[in-house]
Amino acid sequence: MVLNILSSLILVNQSRRLVEVFPDHMRKEYNKWLLRTLVLVSLAVQISLIYSGNRRKYIAMRRIRGFIWCAYLLADWVATVALGLLVDCQGNLGSSGSSNKEYGDLILMAFWAPFLLLHLGGPDTITAYALADNELWLRHFLGLCVQTFAACYITLLAWEGGLISWLTIPMLLCGMIKYGERTWVLMTANRDQFRDSVLTDTDPGPNYANFMKEYCLKEAEGYDVSAAQVEEQRSPEYDPENTTGASRDSKLDPRIILQRQVIEVELGFAYDVFYTKAPIIYTPFGLCFRLMTSCSTLAVLLTFSGLIGVNSHKHQLLDVAITYTLLIGALFLEAYAVRSLLLSDWTSLWSIRNSSKIVGRLIREKSIDTELDLKILFTCRGALSLQKHSKYGVFKWTVDVEFDHSILIWHIATDLCYNLNEIERRRRPDLHVNENEWNHYQKFSKKLADYMLYLLVMCPFMLPMGIGIIRFRDTCAEALVFFKERSGTNKDDAYEMLRHVDTKVFPKTVKGDRSKSVLFEACKLAASLNEMGRAEGRAKMWKMVGDVWVEILGYAASQCRGFDHAQQLEKGGELLTHVWLLMAHLGITEHFQINEGHGRVSWL
Repeated sequence: MVLNILSSLILVNQSRRLVEVFPDHMRKEYNKWLLRTLVLVSLAVQISLIYSGNRRKYIAMRRIRGFIWCAYLLADWVATVALGLLVDCQGNLGSSGSSNKEYGDLILMAFWAPFLLLHLGGPDTITAYALADNELWLRHFLGLCVQTFAACYITLLAWEGGLISWLTIPMLLCGMIKYGERTWVLMTANRDQFRDSVLTDTDPGPNYANFMKEYCLKEAEGYDVSAAQVEEQRSPEYDPENTTGASRDSKLDPRIILQRQVIEVELGFAYDVFYTKAPIIYTPFGLCFRLMTSCSTLAVLLTFSGLIGVNSHKHQLLDVAITYTLLIGALFLEAYAVRSLLLSDWTSLWSIRNSSKIVGRLIREKSIDTELDLKILFTCRGALSLQKHSKYGVFKWTVDVEFDHSILIWHIATDLCYNLNEIERRRRPDLHVNENEWNHYQKFSKKLADYMLYLLVMCPFMLPMGIGIIRFRDTCAEALVFFKERSGTNKDDAYEMLRHVDTKVFPKTVKGDRSKSVLFEACKLAASLNEMGRAEGRAKMWKMVGDVWVEILGYAASQCRGFDHAQQLEKGGELLTHVWLLMAHLGITEHFQINEGHGRVSWL
């Protein structure tokens, strides 16, 4: 913000230096159009932001994010520079004692200052581009103070007691409200404030001293005394059958991960909390502010229209047109904000009030597996699925290594098995007529394998700390060497060559610890999987592979920090975040799990 102010002052000084560089008529044209252009650009940026500001919530395209990033940075800079130019122009008005025609109608231009303050408040659909912006709320608070002072200073310099001067006051209040809303939302969404806001009230619990006094008293009286933990009664609307699953022994069906409607709504709420004005506009104060700013803008527009109709000869037509544009644009922004408010999920939430019913409809879609314990389901990184589907010793080494190591091994092996099956399907279609039973698991496993590799390479901060990038690079290097020595082969031949590599000797025995490549360890795993497919059927093999990937995905989701999940919302969100929330709903993580109860003395 301070840099924006300094840049506006530098621009003003540069405009003064134009006297020495350009002819007088060019300087006058520059002064005439610079401020007008900046004001109109500021309005255009605001309109584009309110329309596209929340598009990145569900659109992960880079060009959308790039456009929003440019508009977000440009919005504050343009409005700040325009305010600086207004201060300079009004200073010239005060020194000359009359309206300086070189700049334009300075009385009307002073009326533009509140609109620039309004633009600095930003649209409802975006307050922060990244979580880091919330941490800089003090900078925005300083900007609020400085820019409000500048707008008031401009108004005082141009005050001439007419109706236009008085119309500036309600627009100043609207601008201060908008800018104050943005600063308040940034403050509440920063990490420390948000953490404090979700904490419950302090609870000292039952009085231990009184408890022990009663316990010892009854024991001294000769009673057989015991202490028992008593669970507290839950509210009637709480239904554990709907919120945490039908039983404690449950397991996710892989297909439920793709049924994300409820989770997407919740992530939409989370996005709004961190990146928009939702935390304030969906409150009674926010609704009052929205009503106040909308009514004030409309009243000012109507009053200004009547005033100009009577005194049109006193003002320059171009500046009158720009003022109309600013008023109509401000009213459009208010109308769009009200429309978004009425059609948002937040409004629907007010009418529902009980989101557990929605969650309950999802948590009933689970499949039941009484052999597994939820507490350790997503902590074994595939070990449970291996134990269930096969002889654990054959594959144990693939899950006993570091997490990123395991991801790379299983990804390459899954990709190798998948493509070898596709090659065989093309060459011998008669042998693959009745394969629908396992084709679903094969495609599902391939998608999860590709996604986990994407996280490992592109979003390593969402996974447990490791040397995954080093392993990935070394593996790629070894693959290049392997295929370079066998040049002239096509893709199918490459997969066939990898399948026929003999891995009787464990690769690490030969390679040592110098290279972190896992290429031939993955080939060894693929060979074991193919052997299992021939012996027990491909359906069982691919079902096991799919279950392993579900466990890997769940483990990664549970290990990722909440801050990193929230950070990815600005890019459209990640499947990993959906899984994290789904696990919390199903009660298969320790997130947000607080057991309520207290001790009670009983005696006989």
